[in-house]
Amino acid sequence: MARQPRIHVPNTYYHVTARGNNKEKVFLSTSDYERYLKCLGEYKERFDFHILAYALMPNHVHFLFHIGEVPLSHIMHGLQVSYTQYFNRKYERVGHVFQGRYFARLIDSDSYLLQAVRYINQNPLRAGIVPNLAAYKWCSHTEMLAKRASLVDREKVLRWFAEDPRKALQLYCRFMAVRVEEEPKWPQPSVLRQAQALGRREEEQSASPVEAGGRFNPENRPPLSRLLAAVAWHYGLTPAQLCSQQRWRDYVEARAVFSYLATRLYLYSYREVACMLAKSPTHVGNAAHRIDEVKREGKWPATIAAIQRQVEDLSGLQSEG
Repeated sequence: MARQPRIHVPNTYYHVTARGNNKEKVFLSTSDYERYLKCLGEYKERFDFHILAYALMPNHVHFLFHIGEVPLSHIMHGLQVSYTQYFNRKYERVGHVFQGRYFARLIDSDSYLLQAVRYINQNPLRAGIVPNLAAYKWCSHTEMLAKRASLVDREKVLRWFAEDPRKALQLYCRFMAVRVEEEPKWPQPSVLRQAQALGRREEEQSASPVEAGGRFNPENRPPLSRLLAAVAWHYGLTPAQLCSQQRWRDYVEARAVFSYLATRLYLYSYREVACMLAKSPTHVGNAAHRIDEVKREGKWPATIAAIQRQVEDLSGLQSEG
């Protein structure tokens, strides 16, 4: 029976695994690791995708990719074929180097992302190859600790923790110091949103539904309907208009700001926000990410602060009533 074609979803995250044929080693020397990373860099430049984590193990590889318009299948096919040709030529062999098709999990929730970064990078520790992660050259953690990274999108990962690079790196190191033995279950409590809230609390001393010790308390956040009303009021819209399918600029920006505040600051899940907006979880994640990317522009802190004050005003009106 013919294989079913893989479904391509642009602008999404994937946790990818490829294992050696018959569990055999795919890297036999230092130069093999170096060649594979060289191939990875070439295909990253050619297909314009982001690498958020990677680990090259003796008999398998792990990646966390954020892909764009080029399908993951094209990326992996080119990468694996290129390395297989090198490996077979070097060791005078024929046949497959990697076993069957690669495994890929599409991540449509931010709850898996940071757990995947930690799980992927800690593979050498779990395998007993090195006593500490910093000693392993063939995973993205070493690039994260360096000031300059060649393959991993270091700044993108660090911004999940905090806007200030130094504070973000401190939070990243604290996060990576917690060892995990099993692959993260999916879905699970949102580690990404808790990390972001922790970083914002330490940098801005702002109110957050993440309490001291990193515990999440949903009672500390406003209802989504109240947040929606505050965002709509700020943009001169009604909640119904904000939830409509209109593509005018103010509508799109308002939905993005609502998605950002709800998921990043108040720790609602993508699915909860998607239900409110009648959008997909992926749409909500992409909208919030756009605000992440441009938040350094001067108007965003003022916009977000104004909406937070409106949320508080609405809370006061409700309590008075």
